[in-house]
Amino acid sequence: MKIVIDFCHPAHVHYFRNFIRIMQDNGHKFLFFARERYPIQDLLAYYKIPYINRGKGSNTMLGKLLYIPKAVYTIYKYASKFKPDLFIDYGDFYAAFNAFFLRAYYIALDDTESGWMCRVLHMPFTHAILTPDSFMKNLGRKHLRYPGTIELAYLHPKRFNPNPQVLSLLGISDKERYAIVRFTSWNAHHDVGHRGITYENKIMLVKELAKHLKVFVSAESEIPVELNEYGISIKPELMHHALFYAWLLIGESGTMSSESSLLGTPAIFIHNSHFGCIDEQAEFGLIHTFGESKDEQCKAIAKAMEIAQSQTAKSEAAKKLYAYLVDKIDLTAFLVWFVENFPGSQKEMMLCGFNFNRFS
Repeated sequence: MKIVIDFCHPAHVHYFRNFIRIMQDNGHKFLFFARERYPIQDLLAYYKIPYINRGKGSNTMLGKLLYIPKAVYTIYKYASKFKPDLFIDYGDFYAAFNAFFLRAYYIALDDTESGWMCRVLHMPFTHAILTPDSFMKNLGRKHLRYPGTIELAYLHPKRFNPNPQVLSLLGISDKERYAIVRFTSWNAHHDVGHRGITYENKIMLVKELAKHLKVFVSAESEIPVELNEYGISIKPELMHHALFYAWLLIGESGTMSSESSLLGTPAIFIHNSHFGCIDEQAEFGLIHTFGESKDEQCKAIAKAMEIAQSQTAKSEAAKKLYAYLVDKIDLTAFLVWFVENFPGSQKEMMLCGFNFNRFS
């Protein structure tokens, strides 16, 4: 089978890297495209995934619209020669359009309820869309649900082995506690209307946390100058290992909050929107969610102080994670089966009594 994958976001590299390796071992061929955005290229290089650069895109709505024909053409130029059987990625209309032009199947992954703008464009050309079973919207007859989260494609216990060497790279002893604070750029299409943590509260959060834990700040855009000394400086492929050993993650990133919870690290997520997988993890006590109002931000900071001073936060999180994972699947194993047997796998999933146990 010939398969095309387009990477729009750094997280997408992690979603598919294990899938790619297994499928290549099984004899399938791939063609990869990637948006020019840090650290997508770094991650692809680390995992030895060759790709075609389709350009930077834009952070403005007008720029995004003008970029569409350029990206679509770039993919078409190379994919038409490759003659793919199937496209698969994270809800990317650039690939969906090309799947239509080239008469190939298109499978989309999705877990972001607020990402409706991309879905409006790709759904007419999508053959199947896969989401966690906690996804709060019904996307129609093409919509298939699996028990778990998309991050389990790379953080399932079968797929992730923590590397303690990250501690020495961070300058941390094996008994020293630390927190990671994550600020986003709010430039994604589903971030329209959100503002996140105020500048003043970013500074207060880090300064207060630093009284109890060593603090590292990770940000998509520039860190406030007052917090430069807290900037984290490790290679992007090591971030999940840093999250595993952290005492706490707090910030504006839903992806990193979910990742932390799946690694047994308490997470605090500050965002006005609700996401099914985040809400489900919150029900298990793995993530603490707060809104973006100043009052909610203060509550989030107070919760961070509570966890920072707790002696049992990590052990309690480990117990909650064990309970959460009982009925969740190894998403990579599921994806390999689903793609290798598509479209028969889609029809099989639509039958009553489909059993996910084979992917546990």
